[in-house]
Amino acid sequence: MARGIGIVVGSILAFAFLFVPAVVLLVVLIVIAAGGEPLAWAGVAVMAAVLVAIPVAGRRIYLRARRVEATHLQLEVSETELARGGEVRARLRVTEPGAASDRLEVGLVCTAFYDHEVRTREDGRTRTRREIAEEHAYKEWKPADPRSTLDQSFTFTIPPAAPFSYEGQIVAFAWRVSAREPAKLRRDPSRDVPLWVAP
Repeated sequence: MARGIGIVVGSILAFAFLFVPAVVLLVVLIVIAAGGEPLAWAGVAVMAAVLVAIPVAGRRIYLRARRVEATHLQLEVSETELARGGEVRARLRVTEPGAASDRLEVGLVCTAFYDHEVRTREDGRTRTRREIAEEHAYKEWKPADPRSTLDQSFTFTIPPAAPFSYEGQIVAFAWRVSAREPAKLRRDPSRDVPLWVAP
């Protein structure tokens, strides 16, 4: 969640620091072009394209970062604490079929969070900073019926060799059962139930 908020704030700041100078530069180029400089019109065209691209890219980043909770989905699990090799049963109910998208999935997911070093070049110098990255250590998705208001049941088995739940400062593993509606250009609306998986 903190990473998503950081992306949203960063997108807003980037928009402010990129869009305003781009507008100023476009005005300057128009003045120069109006003064009889033919090459300046090419710059005007490029800057106009940039002005269109900045908000479009910013909106895509914002929508992908924002977590959308699917309130029309009810998700329950048989137990939230179990061991590797254990079985978890999930029950899904769609309370508002009209609010659901055309695709709906229920899955067992383990997300790995890890600290890593990022290097960037600024003013001819290499700068380093620490970031928290995330990726799926395990995932298994099963299709669900987005139009049915009846209870739908799903059974998942946690692989015996899969990572167990762990909350460290350098690396962490978080398990969950999730119901999601796969979406394009933004985060999937979902309803999650966290799990604690013992070794």
